[in-house]
Amino acid sequence: MKTFIKNTKIKLIIFDFDGTLYPRNIYLDEYYNFALKSIMKLFDKTQEEALKILNENNIQIEKELRNGSISKTMMKLGLTIKEWNSYRDKNFDVSYKINKNMVLKNELDILRKLYSLALFSNNSSYALSKIINKLGIPKKYFSIILTSDSKTKLKPSIEGFRFIIKEYKVLSKEVLSIGDRYEIDILPVLKIGGNGILIEHEKDLLEIDKILDNLKAYISPRHT
Repeated sequence: MKTFIKNTKIKLIIFDFDGTLYPRNIYLDEYYNFALKSIMKLFDKTQEEALKILNENNIQIEKELRNGSISKTMMKLGLTIKEWNSYRDKNFDVSYKINKNMVLKNELDILRKLYSLALFSNNSSYALSKIINKLGIPKKYFSIILTSDSKTKLKPSIEGFRFIIKEYKVLSKEVLSIGDRYEIDILPVLKIGGNGILIEHEKDLLEIDKILDNLKAYISPRHT
């Protein structure tokens, strides 16, 4: 875990979803292979050509997909986000691998009483709903949930983050973004003066309740 915190008076926490509220290793290999096969099928590419496209868009399995966005890559290739979400929702599902995480639920329940919470994901609304239900986390914990079906641009665009900040009527320096990809989840918020926590290792995800406890130790809740 790496922290990028300049201001301790946090009022709003924006969570990434995939790889943050549940471990990336649950879907990592499958999603990469799904993206590879999708490019081959949808765009009539050879495996070599599809691999090259993924590599050119900074999506490599050995780097754990940390730098690139598969959804943005599909849009560059010519699909609309609506078309990609529809295809992905019909053909890719990892929700069966997800189990309830009551420790995480309890921690989020505590945090939502101290801070405003938002959820910002490049996943589709349909997939997010299936997974978050399996986790046992009520959607009401997050006052705003942005997905790739929302009208704002996908991460790493700053637009979605600015939208959330405006809706909550807070300053950028009062925002903390938590995610597992620096360039996608953290850097956009740092660029506008916010704060970030980068989740790097599986142990961080498996002990996310402790991470959240640590947050409470060095950031100040909005009610104080």
